[in-house]
Amino acid sequence: MGSRIMLLAFFITSLTTLACTPPEPKKGKEPVTLQLKWLHQGQFAGFYMAKEKGYYTAENLDVTFLEGGKDINPCERLCTGNADFAIVSAESVFTKHTENSNAKAVAVIYQRSPVVFAAKTESHIVRPRDFAGKTIAVGNVEGGGFAEALVQFNTLMKKTGLTPSDYRTVPYDPLFKDFLSTKADITPTYLVNGAIQLRTMGITLNLIWPGDYGIPFYSDTLVTTGAYLREKPDIALRFFRASMKGWKDVVEQVDEAVEVTMKYAAGTDRTFQRNMIEAQMPLVHTGEHPIGWMEPVIWKSMYEILVDQGIITKPVQDLESVYTFDLLYALYGRAGEK
Repeated sequence: MGSRIMLLAFFITSLTTLACTPPEPKKGKEPVTLQLKWLHQGQFAGFYMAKEKGYYTAENLDVTFLEGGKDINPCERLCTGNADFAIVSAESVFTKHTENSNAKAVAVIYQRSPVVFAAKTESHIVRPRDFAGKTIAVGNVEGGGFAEALVQFNTLMKKTGLTPSDYRTVPYDPLFKDFLSTKADITPTYLVNGAIQLRTMGITLNLIWPGDYGIPFYSDTLVTTGAYLREKPDIALRFFRASMKGWKDVVEQVDEAVEVTMKYAAGTDRTFQRNMIEAQMPLVHTGEHPIGWMEPVIWKSMYEILVDQGIITKPVQDLESVYTFDLLYALYGRAGEK
């Protein structure tokens, strides 16, 4: 009987001690800043979904989005410490690297470039060799041409066997004035933007995509710095995991993706945002690899093209220094490799 009383007393004392012991303070959410490539729009729907559906919160992260714009260089924002992650053009990973930046690609959101060359259907221009004798509104680097399109255009013409004497170029115009007035037969544009605008005007288009002619190019690329990966690997993985989950939801739940995007892109045209989200599906979800996947062979091909065109003048000694598969392997294993 005495032993039972002593046991009961010990039990009560233990409960009292536990009740009086203050709980460990809950660790606050880790702040993470993502610099967007442009203004808020469907182009970044996967990140919006990750935030609005609580995926970042579940990873104990407080994520802030910084809008891009005409005078904002996302890679510079990243490399100067004003952002933890950024969405940048794939080629800028190389060009900034040659300027001693510490930018490192961790995933590719657009596994296929959205750059296309548009011609009106009635022009019967349907393939690169039809560019002969035509006027292309691609401009030039010195005159502020469409840089991403210029690189692919020059490579496309070289592969086709056409030289500058075989066609004429005029300045690129994002408003497509020459193209609309027939002063230009062909204009480069983005599948996820300009092509939508032109079709909204009632213009039917033939679209020539360089990727169909052996010119694979990445586009929207998720980057951070090597220092961030070394110092905060766990936060980087948690942010990456939640972000890829958000992009998976965009692919599977377009209607919800539109609603979520409109919270950030308020005041923009809902139909346009839906068209953008739908147009980017084959760029994000190729059916060949998991969302965000990268391939060394494509990075190598891009590098060689940029060197060939004189855009990269300082050789990158180790191509693997500009990208890392650490986060992709941590999330997917090597399942993405085929």
